[in-house]
Amino acid sequence: MLISTQNDALSKVFGDEKTIQILADNGFDCIDFCMLRMTEPSFPLNQSGYLDYAKHLRAVAKDCNVFFNQSHAPLPLRYEEGNAEYNSFIMDAIERSIEATAALGAEICIVHPITVSGNEKRQLELNFDYYRRLEKTARKCGVKIALENLGRADYKD
Repeated sequence: MLISTQNDALSKVFGDEKTIQILADNGFDCIDFCMLRMTEPSFPLNQSGYLDYAKHLRAVAKDCNVFFNQSHAPLPLRYEEGNAEYNSFIMDAIERSIEATAALGAEICIVHPITVSGNEKRQLELNFDYYRRLEKTARKCGVKIALENLGRADYKD
């Protein structure tokens, strides 16, 4: 049995490298690398060298005798009708997170669905298109997409 946790809360305080060390020192075998901070412009996975950064973290984890078993893509949370800039930004971030998942050495990227409050038909249409688009990136990277719902369509950050 492997014991895993995600890194988000600790990484916000200690940074990614130190968090890997802390988790390894505290008995975890593997890490769910959380990329929710990709909505922050300064997050390293939003920079031009994001794949090198992910590969670096993979090496840090290996040196600590842990590995990345999966990742969490940023949450799109909602579809913003008429806001092409936001919708494009979040889709690009999620595709980049799938690429980073592969660079981290993880096989699975958890991708939450798009929510559209009050319009289930539109939500279903958008999600079919969304996951079909992501499928191309995932296949290219050799990463499986895991869908994790949020339990309610009106979730906001």
